Amino acid sequence: MDASKSRHISGREVAAIFSSLGETGKAFESLQMAYDNHDYKLNIVKVDARFDRLRSDPRYADLLRRIGLL
Repeated sequence: MDASKSRHISGREVAAIFSSLGETGKAFESLQMAYDNHDYKLNIVKVDARFDRLRSDPRYADLLRRIGLL
């Protein structure tokens, strides 16, 4: 059974997994999903080391601006 159908899975957590795997595009897709769903823990992306691989990407700065962290 697909876990996402039985309980909520945070887009931010999925993004962290993709980021750790080097799947940058999928990480940003998941971060966008978290943003669209108003994930209340999205504000930790600025300090969460799991997102280090994304920091040099312009989409990262754009996300921080949109959530008010930059």
